[in-house]
Amino acid sequence: MSMVDSLGKILKRLPEAPWYPQTGPQSLAYLSEADELFYGGAGGCGKSDLILGLGMTAQVSSLVLRLQSSQLVDFKKRVHQLMSSKDRWQGVGAHGGILRTVEGRQIEFNGCENILDANKKFRGRPNDGKFFDELPTIPKDVYEFVSAWTRTDIAGQRTRIVGTGNPPSKPEEFWVIDRWAPWLRDFTAEPGELRWFARLDGEDKQVENGKPFQFKKELIYPSSRTFIPGTLSDNPILEATGYRQTLQKLPEPLRSQLLYGDMKIGLSDDAHQLIPLSWIEAAMRRWEEKEVSHLDLTCTGIDPARGGSNRSVMAKRYGNWVSRLLSIPGIATKNGPELAARMILHIENMWKPIIIDLTGTAGGGLLDSMRLLYPKLPTYGFVASGKSEYRDNSGLIKMRNQRTEAYWRLRDALDPQNGFDLALPPDDDLKLELTVQRWYQYPSGAGLLDKDEITKLLQGRSPDKADALAMTFMDSQATSGWVATEPKLMQTFMGGVDPASYLTYRDPWSNM
Repeated sequence: MSMVDSLGKILKRLPEAPWYPQTGPQSLAYLSEADELFYGGAGGCGKSDLILGLGMTAQVSSLVLRLQSSQLVDFKKRVHQLMSSKDRWQGVGAHGGILRTVEGRQIEFNGCENILDANKKFRGRPNDGKFFDELPTIPKDVYEFVSAWTRTDIAGQRTRIVGTGNPPSKPEEFWVIDRWAPWLRDFTAEPGELRWFARLDGEDKQVENGKPFQFKKELIYPSSRTFIPGTLSDNPILEATGYRQTLQKLPEPLRSQLLYGDMKIGLSDDAHQLIPLSWIEAAMRRWEEKEVSHLDLTCTGIDPARGGSNRSVMAKRYGNWVSRLLSIPGIATKNGPELAARMILHIENMWKPIIIDLTGTAGGGLLDSMRLLYPKLPTYGFVASGKSEYRDNSGLIKMRNQRTEAYWRLRDALDPQNGFDLALPPDDDLKLELTVQRWYQYPSGAGLLDKDEITKLLQGRSPDKADALAMTFMDSQATSGWVATEPKLMQTFMGGVDPASYLTYRDPWSNM
C-alpha cells in the first residue's frame, strides 16, 4: 500500500479530526502496528505532534510523559492550538495538565524523574496509550515501570507505547540504543519492520515471531517493537519557517544529531570517563554461560541495602569470568540476619574472600551478622574512603582511596592492552553504572566522582551492581591481611534473640 493510500485511509477514518499526520514517516508511525514504537532522530520531524495526534484521534486514555513537568510548556501551547471550543483543559500544577475532548478522550501530561517518583504517581494506573517525549532522557526503569500498566477494558480499543526523541548524547541515555538494537546498533532491521521480544529469565530477548510459546512453566506472549526515523525535511511546514538554518548554527555533535538524526553521532566517551564504553561492551560480548561448580571462585563482592529502595547486590568473580549478578530488593531484607541468610545460599566456596561494602548502615549490620552466624567465613569490610597505596599499571597514577582503587583494578582488567580478557554478563544496568564513573586528579591522587553525584547521573539510583563488581578486584588486599573496622555486636543479639531464628534452612557450617 502506498503512503498516499495509507494517508487516505486515515483521512477517511477521521473526517473531522483536529489533527492529521503528515505524509511520510509521521504517517508510517501513526499506522504502525508495533506494540512499542520509537519515532524520531532529527529535530523538527513532528515527534511531539505525533504523540498529541495519537492521543486526540486514536486513543481513549493517554499519558504523555517528560522527564520534568516544566518541559511540557510547548505541549500545552500546542494543545490550545488544536483543541476545540468544547474541549476542556484542566491545568495540574505549574506545567502539567489534563485535556478532556468532547469525544470523551483524555490525555494527561506529567513529568517523572526517577523510579521513586514513578512508583508514587503511576503505580497501577492504566492507559491504552503511554507516550514518552524525548525518550532517551527518561530513565530506563521509569520507562519500563510506567509502560507495565498499558492496558484497556474497552473492547476493540488498541493499546500502544510510543517514545519519541533525538539521538542520545549521554551515557545514561544509551539504553535506548540497546533496546532498539536491531535498528540503531546492529542494523539488521529496516525502519518500520516489526521485531518480536520477550522477557526470559529476566532478560529482554528477541524471538522469532509474535506467537505465544511455552518457556519453562509459563506461557509467554511476545510483544512487537520497531523504530521509524524522521528528518526535518519530513515536516515541510516547520522547515518553511527557517528552522533548518537555526539547527545549522549549533555546535557539533549536536548540529549533526538534530539535522540528520544519526543515533550513533555523539556517542563518544566523556573526557573524565574512567572506563571506555567500548571496553565494557567487548567484555559483555566475550561472556558466555558457564557451570560455576566447575570453576574456581576468586572473590565475592556484596553491596548491601536494607529496607530501602536500593538493591542488595552480590557479584562473584571466577578469575576473568563474572557470573550473573544476584540482586535482591532492599525492602525484602529488613535486617542484617535476614540479608546474611539470603546471601549465604549463593556462596559455594567458603574459603574465598567475601568483601562487604560498609558504606551506609546496611553494610555494618550484614558484616556483623555474617561474622556472628558464620564465624569461619573469610568476611572483610570494605571502607570506600579508606587509604590506598595502589598505583595503576603504568605506576604513575596513585589512588586517592579504596573506592578508586577497586574501580581502577577493574579498569585495568578491562583494558584490552593488558590481555586479561575479562568477561562480564550482559546487563544494561551494569553497563550504565560502569559508564558513568568519572575520575579526576587531586593533590592526594586520582579520585572518583563522589557517589552521591554518580547517583544523580543515574537519576536517583545507586550504582549497586558496579560497586559489588569492583569490590571483587580487592581480593589480594583482603587475603594479604587487609581488615576494615572491627564490627560491633548487633543490638538484636545482645537482646537474646537466637540468630538461627532468622534462617529458613540448615546452617551448612554448623558441623565445622
